[in-house]
Amino acid sequence: MKFMTTNFVQCAVRSCSKTTDAFPLQYTDLTLIRQETEFDPDFILNILPRLDWNALVKVAAELGNNALPADKPEIENPDLDESQQLLKDLHNLLVEFLKNALLEISPTAVTSTGITEEGFILLNKLYAEKGRHETTWGILRSFHYTDSLSLEDTFLYPKLDVPVNSSVELSPEGYRFLVDLFVLFDKDNDGGLNDLELESLFKPSPGIPKLWQEFNFPQTTVRNDLGNITLQGWLAQWSMTTYLDYKTTTAYLALLGFESQHQSMRKITDALKVTRPRKQRNPSTRSYRNSVVDRNVFNCYVVGSPGSGKSSLLTAFLNRPFTEVYSPTIKPFTVVNSVEMTGGKQCYLILEELGELEPAVLENQSRLDSCDVLCFVYDSSDPDSFTYLVELCQKNPILERLPAVYVALKADLDRQQQRSSMQPDAYTSKLNMTSPLHVSVQWPQALNELFVQLSEAALRPGSATPHVDLEEEESNLIPMAAIALGLGAFAVTLSWYLRSFSHGSH
Repeated sequence: MKFMTTNFVQCAVRSCSKTTDAFPLQYTDLTLIRQETEFDPDFILNILPRLDWNALVKVAAELGNNALPADKPEIENPDLDESQQLLKDLHNLLVEFLKNALLEISPTAVTSTGITEEGFILLNKLYAEKGRHETTWGILRSFHYTDSLSLEDTFLYPKLDVPVNSSVELSPEGYRFLVDLFVLFDKDNDGGLNDLELESLFKPSPGIPKLWQEFNFPQTTVRNDLGNITLQGWLAQWSMTTYLDYKTTTAYLALLGFESQHQSMRKITDALKVTRPRKQRNPSTRSYRNSVVDRNVFNCYVVGSPGSGKSSLLTAFLNRPFTEVYSPTIKPFTVVNSVEMTGGKQCYLILEELGELEPAVLENQSRLDSCDVLCFVYDSSDPDSFTYLVELCQKNPILERLPAVYVALKADLDRQQQRSSMQPDAYTSKLNMTSPLHVSVQWPQALNELFVQLSEAALRPGSATPHVDLEEEESNLIPMAAIALGLGAFAVTLSWYLRSFSHGSH
């Protein structure tokens, strides 16, 4: 084994944990050899903070090396000659000692870069044959395995404080890891993960996440013409997963190796970020949600009458071709993709068609709280389509508290007069909202405008919430600001007067 490994192995016997003899272990009757490997100063710099220096010095002394300083060296400038020499000395001690037994068993057990997978298995086989079970258990426990050889729950599901009305998203470090993972397993470099590559990627885990299977992955995200998951679709899928169930993300990050060997200080939770709680504004006219500035993932319910074009809209969101075949949606249908907003900011938008669960979901307050924006759609070529939305909002007045966007689908067909108590433009005007956006799945530019508008409504809810007049609210703030300014001036004047009076009395 490498000398460095002694710094990460401790006695695995339960009784040892209560004594000071559990770490470091004592090493006797060893055969040591020195095997030249390429000098890698960056590796030494990265591994140095992880080392228990006192234990390292002790084990080195037992093996006959007394050259290590008593205190851990601090290398501020690795380019200095003195620092380079110290790094080389540490390299020789930490990397180049390897047990000769591995090479005697198999010449392919060791390479110039370290122990191979075959060598690692052989090493643990030797431990078992020689009764060194505590070493194998020490290795397993250092990788968070329990006595039953299952991973610790605290490792898979680390504690994360998520306040009410907050959401969980991937951090830049989390996205970077997923990008690297995608590139690593895209073996044919075609910009997509095929079934075999996905199977290989998820090999250390139970397979495709259960949540993905429930959503009928890979129909949920962006694929190329061959049906393979693109990098855009891969990141979008994980963005949705983290938003809907961040514990699935933490478990798979753990299984897929986010806590790498060379970055021991990195925790699973570093791959996530918790957004600030979403708050309500309660002005005199109407309560509505505050704008959010730190969110990049939004959830949208697409609501409308059967046959209005909801499924086609979701399919078009993934850049999939339109089909004339109509199939009613029974189970919820969910998709996710990235949207480039005005100004170049990118966000991820989750579109969910509720299917037969629509009435129950729209009456469930907790489900509505998790919805960032509603997309009310109707078939502009069907005269009875808009009535469905009017009656739905009358039945569920709570929907008027959420930001929403009204959309007239199938705009490429002849527009029909709606058989409703109010026409769509008049209805939205009464709600103090913008007129319905006329869209067809055959019109890419109009579709893009819709997705941007939905994202903007989720980001700035006040601008899309019924009966909210932001200009009026801002005008109401002017007198309040004037009063505050006047009080401030009065306080300054009073302070100056009292100070002057005090000096005069002296």
